[in-house]
Amino acid sequence: MQILGKKKFFSIVEQSQILSNLGFEIAFSSYIKNPLREDTKPNCRLVLEGNKIIFIDYGSNIYGDCVSLYRKWKSVSRQKAIEDLNKILENSEIPVPEIIETKEKNNIPVNIQYNSSKEKDLYSYFYDYFITYKTLQQYKVLVGILVLVKQKIIETFRHTEKEPCFLYLTSEGIKMYRPNSVKKWRTTSSFIQGIEQLDKRRSYDFIIITKSLKDVMVLHELGFPAISCGSETTKVNIDYLNRIFKCGEFIILYDNDNAGIKAAQEFTEQRHIFIPAETGKKDISDYIKEFGIDNSKILINNLLCAH
Repeated sequence: MQILGKKKFFSIVEQSQILSNLGFEIAFSSYIKNPLREDTKPNCRLVLEGNKIIFIDYGSNIYGDCVSLYRKWKSVSRQKAIEDLNKILENSEIPVPEIIETKEKNNIPVNIQYNSSKEKDLYSYFYDYFITYKTLQQYKVLVGILVLVKQKIIETFRHTEKEPCFLYLTSEGIKMYRPNSVKKWRTTSSFIQGIEQLDKRRSYDFIIITKSLKDVMVLHELGFPAISCGSETTKVNIDYLNRIFKCGEFIILYDNDNAGIKAAQEFTEQRHIFIPAETGKKDISDYIKEFGIDNSKILINNLLCAH
């Protein structure tokens, strides 16, 4: 991981942070005020042009990115402006996270940033599901910021204590999970979660296909190999799985609700198992949180043996 240092170019997140520290409202769908002058009514816009956030002030004909805006405001050279803006980032009250990577999937530029100062929120949340630090590392689960840009629309998801933002990283894409938010999920592409953590050289008696990576990690803690397609509506190509794994059978463990049951029924040649309705829990994550790791292991073994 690369720690942020003196930079000549700033990411979209960093540009947003600079503008925010200068007093600008970060809004792309409405007019805003210019805090650098007395502005009685909103007469400015932020727009995205390539990898730059451009500020437009229709009242004073000011146009440019955060660097040119700062130069005009302070009457300084570009080099001096960049030095000052780096200091703004370094001294910001909002922690500047380490940059993990920037990649593009399905024409969506993606900026991922990891906030190591918030790791305790990551562990405290997943600890309730008996998911350990080692497993979170193995499955590349992080806490931080995700920025998606598509058709000049920016979506920024920043981790807070009230609204956690967890990032699932794979070689095929990124998925965001916000358990307390209305917009719980964002993903850059369809991909199978947990597939990189299984050993393709060994033979498996079975592999469980479940709905979420959280369920996959819970099953991993219980000693059961599992993968997830990310949602029950995403189609899973069993023929593809048979080509890459030596596996006796694939077993479907979806949520015990209408959507999960309906999705499981589409697997006509695979076994379906469900968390029993009388437990009051619809998935293995909810079950282990309530009843613990030993009871959960007994339950899954019983479900596997009953079919």
